[in-house]
Amino acid sequence: MACEIDEVEMKLVLSAEAADAVEAAGLFSSDVRIVKQHAIYFDTPDQALLKAGLSLRIRRSGDKRIQTIKADGSAAGVFVRPEWEQDVEDDLPVLDDTTPVPSLLGKQAASIAPIFIVENERRVWNEDGIEIALDRGRIVAGEREEAVCEIELEQKGSDLSALFALARRIDAVAPVHLGVLSKAQRGYRLRGRVPKATKAAPITLTETMSAADAFKVIAEGCIRQFRLNAPLIEANEDPAALHQARVALRRLRTALSIH
Repeated sequence: MACEIDEVEMKLVLSAEAADAVEAAGLFSSDVRIVKQHAIYFDTPDQALLKAGLSLRIRRSGDKRIQTIKADGSAAGVFVRPEWEQDVEDDLPVLDDTTPVPSLLGKQAASIAPIFIVENERRVWNEDGIEIALDRGRIVAGEREEAVCEIELEQKGSDLSALFALARRIDAVAPVHLGVLSKAQRGYRLRGRVPKATKAAPITLTETMSAADAFKVIAEGCIRQFRLNAPLIEANEDPAALHQARVALRRLRTALSIH
């Protein structure tokens, strides 16, 4: 039976050299636990799960397999999202009524199949109510693959401000950037066309929002637009991505000036 919980985590993207520096800095006092992980992600041929705002994976660590279904709930580097977890015996998804899949997909659920994999070595520390996971690995979708090097800070009893405080301590040791894409989202992008420059997404504000809440929504959109374009600039010096990154920064400066 799947158990529904709310996951709150911050994702930091960094280079392999920066990851080595963070690990060598002695920031974390607890003992490290090293886990080899192999995850298979599933969807229908027309990506019905993605369209429904869900991701489905089965992750193997040693002899244990855990199926996880996550709902989309990402902002600018901070992910707050419902998820349904359960142990499974093999690499076949269990899609019973304790998960949202049957009610959302109906008969389409029968066509769910593997679409990409994530191979990963994870180093895990637990510090004052925060689980720190340093991931090094790769995403493989058909003949295409992409390296993964990131740190996930997951709330396990601390308040949200503690995640930001720890992120600043890590950034003081080696440069990190807010990650705005989950591994699942990166896998889908790898399966699709080569990523292009990302324009500003529509922002929804309501009359009942406070100024602080409105600024949060606007700032999240600006940071997300900037971070999605940054890799294209670094890898290819893409002029369209550079233009959109500048647009994101101009929008953020404007928001800061009026709030």
